[in-house]
Formats: sequence, C-alpha cells, structure tokens
Amino acid sequence: MLNFITKFSSDATVSIVSSQAALVILTVFGGGMFIAWNKCPNYWFWMQELSLFTQASRSAIMNVMDSIDYTCSSSSDTNTCISTLGEVYICDVSPFIDGVCKVSGRMVLHVRQGTIMKESKWIPFAYLVLIFIILRLAILFLMHYPVERILFNILIIFENKHEEEENVVKKGSSAFIQVDVNDSNKDLSTDDLVNDCNDFLFVDNGNSNDSLFDRNHIISSGYCLEWKNLSVTLKQKGTVLIDRVSGVALPGHILALMGPSGAGKTTLLNALSNRAPYAELLGEVTFGKRPFTPADLVYVPQFDEFNQDLTIYEQIEFIGNLKCVDKVDMYKRLDRLIPIIGLSNKVHTLCKHLTSGELKRVSVSIGMIANPNVLFLDEPTTGLDSSAAYSIVKFLSNLSKATNVVIIMTIHQPAQPVFDMLQDLYLLEKGRLAYFGPMNTTEKYFLSYHHVCPSGINPADFYLDLVNNDPSNVATSNNGNDHDVVNVNDDGTANNVHNGNDSHDTWSILYKKSIFYKNYSKILIKTIENSLLASNPRKPPNSTTRFLLLLDFFRKYYSRNIGFYYLRLVFLIIVALFVGTLFLRLQPTTNSISLYAGALFFNIWANLFSAVASTGLLASDRRQAIEQVKNAVITPGVYCLAQFIMSIPFNFILAVVFQSIFHWLINMNPHGEAFIYAILITMGHLLLMESIMLTVVAILKNAMLSVTFAMVVMGYLFLFSGFFVRTSDMPLWIGWLSYITPTRVSNHYKYCI
Repeated sequence: MLNFITKFSSDATVSIVSSQAALVILTVFGGGMFIAWNKCPNYWFWMQELSLFTQASRSAIMNVMDSIDYTCSSSSDTNTCISTLGEVYICDVSPFIDGVCKVSGRMVLHVRQGTIMKESKWIPFAYLVLIFIILRLAILFLMHYPVERILFNILIIFENKHEEEENVVKKGSSAFIQVDVNDSNKDLSTDDLVNDCNDFLFVDNGNSNDSLFDRNHIISSGYCLEWKNLSVTLKQKGTVLIDRVSGVALPGHILALMGPSGAGKTTLLNALSNRAPYAELLGEVTFGKRPFTPADLVYVPQFDEFNQDLTIYEQIEFIGNLKCVDKVDMYKRLDRLIPIIGLSNKVHTLCKHLTSGELKRVSVSIGMIANPNVLFLDEPTTGLDSSAAYSIVKFLSNLSKATNVVIIMTIHQPAQPVFDMLQDLYLLEKGRLAYFGPMNTTEKYFLSYHHVCPSGINPADFYLDLVNNDPSNVATSNNGNDHDVVNVNDDGTANNVHNGNDSHDTWSILYKKSIFYKNYSKILIKTIENSLLASNPRKPPNSTTRFLLLLDFFRKYYSRNIGFYYLRLVFLIIVALFVGTLFLRLQPTTNSISLYAGALFFNIWANLFSAVASTGLLASDRRQAIEQVKNAVITPGVYCLAQFIMSIPFNFILAVVFQSIFHWLINMNPHGEAFIYAILITMGHLLLMESIMLTVVAILKNAMLSVTFAMVVMGYLFLFSGFFVRTSDMPLWIGWLSYITPTRVSNHYKYCI
C-alpha cells in the first residue's frame, strides 16, 4: 500500500504525509475496536471494506474467536444473558448453571461487530489477497505510466493541444524540459571571470623560471597558517591517523592536500580546524604568530548544506549578518562577491533551483562574506564535471590572490588543467608527509628519484600512484639504477649523486632526506619570520542580534517550505474531517463511551503522527546548524531557542484549525472552556512530538533511522497511555513506565471534555 502511495509524488515529505493520512484513516477500521464494523456510517462503508486493516484483522479475529467461549452471568431463566454494557447474547448451554452460561466467541462477534455467524474466516482472507493483488497491479501500471505522464496527457486532452504536441515530437525536443542552448546563466569561463571582475581580482601569470623555487614563495607580508608536529590518534584504539606532520599555508596561495584514499587528507583538515573530537590531538597550530582560533576560519564541507528555500542573496546575507558587526562593510563585500561568483542574474533564485557547480560557488561565497583569515574546503570539486571543477578552482585561485586569504583544500585526482592551477602541494601517504612544496617543483623532486611522468598522463594521477606504493616497489625510469638520484641545486642546476638510501625507506623518510626539504624549509622559515603578527579575531554580533536574525530566518523558512507545517495542516484537516464524519455527532450516553474513546484516541494519534513527516527536514536542519556552530556562526542555545519560539505560532494555528473541525463534528463538550483546553492540549502534543523528533534526529542523525525509531517511540506513548491497558492492570516491573509517559496525562482529558 505504501509503495503504491509513494508512486504519486517524488517528494519525500509529500509521500510521508500521504502515507500517514492513509495509515491513520485505514487504521480506524482495524479490529473493529475504535468503531464496530456494523456501526460504520454508510458513506464510509466502502472505505472500511477496502481497508487492508479491516480484512486482515477480521480474518485474524475470526480465527481466534472460533476457539473461545465466554462466560456470561444473568438472573434470567431464558437462554440469553446481558453483558455489563447491555449487550444481549444467546447462550450455548441452557438452562444456566449457577446463573452462568457459555457464549461462543462467534456470538460475541455477531453481537458486537455484526459478523455473520456462519461466515468463513477465509472470505476476509480472500479479500485481503485480492486487495494486495490489485495494489501490486496498480504499482506495475504506475511504473509504466508515471503520474506525471498521465497528468500531462490529461492536460493536453482538456486544452486541445494535440497539434502542439506533434510539433514538439517532430522537433525532437522534450515535452517536459526546454533547454536554451544560449543560456546566459552557464558557468563563466576563466576569461569572463577575470574580465568581469578586474576591479577586484588580479591574475599573476606566474612566469616562472627554471630555478628551484618560484620567487612568489618569498613572502614579505601577510599572515601564515603554520602547524608543527601535528598528530591525530584515535582515543579508544590508539591508532595513529596523522603522524607528526608539519606545514605552512601561505596567504594568497591554494594549498592542495592530496593523497590516496585513507591517506588522512580530511583527517588533517579536521585536526587543523579542531573538528576531530573522536581523536587526541597533539601539536601546535598558529596563525600570524598567534594561536589559531575557530573565529579565524571558515570550513566549507564536501557536501553543501543549504536551506533550499532561501535565495542566493538571502543565504549570503544571513550568514554575513550573523558573523559581522560592521553591516555597512559586510554589504559592500556582498555586492562585490555576487558578480565574482558569476551569478548576478540569479541572485534572487532559490538555492533549490541551482546546479551543483553554482551551489559550490555560493558555498564559498558564504564562507568569504565574513572576511575570514583562513578558508578550508573539503573536496570542493566532488560531484562536478571537469568544466565546473576548473571554474571553481580558478575562482578560488583568483580569490586567494585578491584577498590574500589562506586557502587549504583537499582534492582527489583532479584533472590536469585543475592541477596546474594549484600553487602548493601537500602530499600524504598513510598519515605521513610524502612531499610538501611548490607545485612547480614537484616534477623536479620526483625526477630526483628517477620518476618521470609520461606524456599524456595526468601528473596528479602519476604522483598518487607513486605514493600509494612502497618506494622500493616502484619501477624507475632509468633502467633500474635505483641508487643514482638527481640532486637539484639552489640555482636550478642538477648533478647525479649516489643515493645510499635504505631500500625500506618510506616516501616520508625520503622526503626529509632530500635537498628539497632542506631548501624549502629555509624559505618557509624566512617567510614565517617576515610574516605579520595577526590581531585578535573580530568579535561576532551579540546574542540578542543573532536571536532576532534567527527568528526572521525561521519565519521565512517555515512560511516557504510546505514540508514543515503546510502539509501537516492538510494532513490534520483530512484526518479531522474523516474521523469527525465517522464519529459524527455522538450522543453523550453510556452507549457512546467506547466511540468517544476511539475518536479521542485518533485525536492524539493524528497530532503525534503528523510531526514525523518533517523528519527529513529536521535532519537537514541539524546538519546545517552543526556546521554553522563549528564555523562560529551561531551558538546552540540561541539557535534552539529561536527555533522553539518560532514554532509556537505555527503549531498554535495547526491546533486551532484541527480542533475547530474535530471538536464540533464529534460533538464534544460544547462549553468554551473545554474547547480552549482541547486546543491547548493539542498544541502540547504537537510541540511534544516535535521535540521528540528533534532529539531522535540529534542522536541518530540519519532521517530514515529517525523515522523508524519514531514509530517505536509512538508505540511506547500509546501502549502506556492507559488506553489499551489500564495502569493498574500492568505488571509492576513495567507498569512504572506509564507514570512517566506524557500521553497518559493528556489521555485523561478525554473523559472531561
């Protein structure tokens, strides 16, 4: 059934809400507990008979009741007896023995549910199988003819557009997607990016000579990011992930962290940014000769986490306002960043409508709006084609030169045009440093060990293949003369010397023995000595300002995204109308007690169930919030408080609309006080389940696992609410749970309204 329902929409939230509505509506008929099968109104009888729950429970109950006899007491001498609820049963044995007779289970079903005495239990089972087959055939039909295609064809029929359809087919273009080959929103080329932004960026052509090190690596000013003897060790297992590595990231340069899978690229980036709580960190990290702090840094994760319902401008503006005190300066930067990322004509486009390359540019811009000292990027080219990856890296290269910001990025097997744009290379092998230096000296370094990249081979792939193998097992290009290495002098000349290295040396040991390491270390020491002393990081806006900004953010978010409250409102209206008409205008008599109880049970269930639909959005929000906390954009307390405060009016509207329909259709207590109480208790249920889902998402992090666990939580809330089993009848070893179950308290209101 759920498989059939989800075929009508590709949106996960819409599918969840639709499935919830179907489950709530059809579960009402399950077992005849909430409303007897013979008490169902005629206008809903067809739905009862089509319900899987009806047929499944009917066949199961009939099978059980066939073997059960009940005892019934009466003072009458006839062959009938009367139950405590006033139901009259025909006894199997007459006369009474001590005023007690036996009543068959089938007789109980006949009186209470209206089943036929001689009806076979295989009849409802056959109905169940038939419904199953029909649903499976419907799924097969929708696989061949998706809903979108059916709706499109219906639209054509009603609008008499057969001729237009034929023209579309003749032209060979899609009837659903129109592509403009002259789209002005395509990614900017390198030349376009530079020409459009020449007032902000400059390009150094880098006419490097044949000397060992490019003159651009002698830095006389700026702030360097330096780490010394940095180690990362797993706390529990003691496994060393990063083994005493050192390095320097220069301002105005892109430092590329490369290495085979598992070499420790992301681990090193997490360690530098203090994002490795799972491990023990040793070493020293400084920026501009002072301790490095999270306020200096913006971290752009591998997978972009955006609020899909904000525009490009709103995304960047929101983060800028949260991090910057000087708003005038922030808006000036914002006006300059928009044309730099090449999205001026899409500035008011929602992020859900952007391509992956455009989203990556927005992600970088969000990082740059706060004018950070250091920018970390984890695999910024992941998921992009070669053209988009080149555009992103070129953008970062120009950005680093224009702003003098320190940029470190992990990258895995980049295309050669992308690789050639990177200034510095930090090559890792199994958590150890295999090479660190300017990109234009990498070839000379490996040449010193007789490893020449063949023509037509991507250098990035070649270097990764080298460090992925033990040096003693890597074939050289000089016919096996492994001990003759090329030593490159400071002036760029080369001479052959005898290596004398142990055959068991690793790439890390070879690098530290090389003349490259010694010469580059001297240059880095001189660079660090000449670098400036950085001032303390700028203080962010105060908590009150951030709180107000977050309130406005949640207002926009909840108002624009249908998955949070709009779909829940539709769900609650549907359930209120259905349950209200099913238990329409109940009369306040003792005969209606069970019907009132059934109606009010679904009152609680529908409200708790509705919050589960937003699980996917809550999981996405949590990832975004955690990333913003790590980047010092927000604080957890301010974020949670703003989220809770802004959810109150939306939940209040849901409660008022739901109870305005449900309360009066059912014919609950007509007094105004009872109606207000019903609204408040409904709002409490909505906020309760929303809080439970936030907690579950925070623990499990995965949306699907959270939905599954939410069902377990709801089962607990219902089973221990006192509806199915009274607290006094529960075993002592488990009955105590009922006293800490919030729905047990709210369940009591059913008997007072």
